Amino acid sequence: VDVGMLITGKVTRVTPAAATVAILAAGGVPLESPTFTGVVRLEDVTQVNAEEVEMMSCYRLGDIVLARVISLGDSRTFFLTTAEEQLGVCIALSKASGAELRPLSYKEMEDPVTGAKESR
Repeated sequence: VDVGMLITGKVTRVTPAAATVAILAAGGVPLESPTFTGVVRLEDVTQVNAEEVEMMSCYRLGDIVLARVISLGDSRTFFLTTAEEQLGVCIALSKASGAELRPLSYKEMEDPVTGAKESR
């Protein structure tokens, strides 16, 4: 895993300040085991003003995200960003039906079964 690489990961923790991501693949290559962790900080979620971002409405546990590595934190943690148009939550499941949500915009997804909208 190197700075600048695109990674695919699973959200394992969300706090008001950051989301923790288990890195599953880097540069399109699956990792044998998710031994690396990434952190998306509040200021790295979107190009919109960070003061307008609420982490709890951007990510939920279990979401699969596409992110870019922006720097090395410590030996096993990388800082990630989703502040590019093609990055962010790519797979999420509905709270109501368990169906895979489909994206409507950069911050909203829809349950195809119930029609309910969820923020992401």
